Amino acid sequence: MSRYWITVCLVLSFFALPAGFSPGQQISQSSSNKTVPRQAPLPHLYWHLLMWQDHLDKAAIEREKSGKDGSWLRGHLQKQLSFTDAEFAPVRESSQRLATTLSALETQAKSLVKEDLALYASGKLRSSDPPPNLAKVKQLQQEREAAIDTEITRLNAALGIKNAARLKIYVTSNFSSRVTTTSNPNHPARQSAYGPSRQALGLETQP
Repeated sequence: MSRYWITVCLVLSFFALPAGFSPGQQISQSSSNKTVPRQAPLPHLYWHLLMWQDHLDKAAIEREKSGKDGSWLRGHLQKQLSFTDAEFAPVRESSQRLATTLSALETQAKSLVKEDLALYASGKLRSSDPPPNLAKVKQLQQEREAAIDTEITRLNAALGIKNAARLKIYVTSNFSSRVTTTSNPNHPARQSAYGPSRQALGLETQP
């Protein structure tokens, strides 16, 4: 697999939830039909939930702009969790913070990948040459994972022991079976000498 396509794959892990995503559908990415599904790590289940709430909030705003009721969207997860407005406030705040943080990281990653792709397209780099910004993009991936972990810790502290436990039960019960990781050991990207991670190659579930 060329370094060019490794660069393209790297930016995939920064994409936000696809349009129309809902906890009712199974989300996974694979390189072929010969894949082995595994449960996504717990932080990524929280990531999906928080980005879903951010999506619902924004969808509610758009409905209200056109004079329609958006409260049912905004309060969907709160209703399922049976949280009061005050109890759910930390979830909404976390979703907004994380969405803002990850959006900034995604913008940086896309810019770096765009630079590399331009070099390949212009012929200044051969397809066999490593992407100049590869290390920087991988660093941004690490920052993304750290941001998710930090936000989860902050959220749980704000919720308190009881509500944090309730949220964890909800996340694992409603997302673990639908958010999976898949990998294919025969995919050419996994055989690269540069050994990019599953996340880097888009072989891990993204929200």
